[in-house]
Amino acid sequence: MQSIKGLANKEYLITFSAFSILSFIARALLDWRYVFPFMLNISDSDAVIGTIIYAILVLIPIVALLNIKVDLRWPIFVLLIFHALQFLFLGIMSSLYLCPSPCPTIWPIGEIIIWSSTLTGLLALLSTVLYWRKNVSK
Repeated sequence: MQSIKGLANKEYLITFSAFSILSFIARALLDWRYVFPFMLNISDSDAVIGTIIYAILVLIPIVALLNIKVDLRWPIFVLLIFHALQFLFLGIMSSLYLCPSPCPTIWPIGEIIIWSSTLTGLLALLSTVLYWRKNVSK
């Protein structure tokens, strides 16, 4: 149990969060290149709106990561929500419903991206929860 509590370190939180954000970007690129064009007839304006939404979804946790050093509560809370949503929706729900294993979308790259999103989301979520319990909730 001591090794799990070691994840409450700020360096682990920053590292796992960065990997989680990179995994989210990889998943976004996979979706925009291989999934959305075949599912929907996306116009140029829809693509611009979608790109803006993805950019906002990436910038929010990056801003939170940049503000962790200040020891505020809101960056940890933002990362907690981001990692929970990534783990549940991009990881677990994708594996169960959207693209069950083995995922045929550019196999094996799609499969690797889905499982890396699940793993990095879980590690970042676990690290964020433990950091919150150790440092923020006092």
